[in-house]
Amino acid sequence: MAALRILVAEPDEIIRELLTGIITSNPDSEVISAANCDEAIDKVLAQRAEIAFVDSNLPPSAALGAVRLLAEKHSTLKVVALGLDDSLAGARAAFDAGALGYVLKAHATRDLLPALRAIQEGRTFFSPRIAETILRSYVDGGQPKSTSEEPLSERKREALRFLAREAASDLGAPPSSPVLTPSFFKKGAIALVIAISAGFGWTYYRSSIEQKFPVVDNVLEHAGLKAQAAPSDDGNPDAKVWVDLHTGLYYCRGERSYGKTPRGKYERQQDAQFDQFQPANRKPCE
Repeated sequence: MAALRILVAEPDEIIRELLTGIITSNPDSEVISAANCDEAIDKVLAQRAEIAFVDSNLPPSAALGAVRLLAEKHSTLKVVALGLDDSLAGARAAFDAGALGYVLKAHATRDLLPALRAIQEGRTFFSPRIAETILRSYVDGGQPKSTSEEPLSERKREALRFLAREAASDLGAPPSSPVLTPSFFKKGAIALVIAISAGFGWTYYRSSIEQKFPVVDNVLEHAGLKAQAAPSDDGNPDAKVWVDLHTGLYYCRGERSYGKTPRGKYERQQDAQFDQFQPANRKPCE
């Protein structure tokens, strides 16, 4: 891939070297330097520069004369003006001279590469306030007062199209936030881990919980969350049990209801004689 040829037209040698160093930090960029307007024009022709950063007071031309001359002589060259004045008038004058961007030298280390990317992507590089003012002057009056009846050049029409497209993007609806963000997946993964851990914990400890707390077993059976255990006759037939003649159930020794009648009194009971009687909690007596 051929390197992007960029002209830096700046009379001060130190500033020119600084700008060159900033631009060459961008991959695939080749810098062509010029110290005056005539040298800039010659090098653009000889080396076919594609983008030019031009000092707004490049000698021997008057203010923005070099910008205007380069923009008029080389229609395919995209020019960005370098200025000292951060006023609206200075940036507006650069646009009228044919520049597609305006960079303050004091802000070159911050703005030079963003300006280069904007020009490469077919955009301008003016602040939103300046872009809005330029567009408003053409929308309100058809063309700025300074140009009287002079028709717009194709280059200026193209620049205005760039500005209008950028303004439309800035005024458009903000993009909706995606639902499936990294944060969403992170929270979902945490919730899944918690659910799996809770499931394993319940499965592992359920039997011991039910053994220690029979009421848990009874609640689960009444709620339909656990099937009732089938009757079992594996217990000790000689064990002393309490037989509830009203329900047909017997209670093993040591259980809470052992020895209690419906009237709440303790009475002498006989041993269980029939294996079909089952303990109230469905577990055989030892």
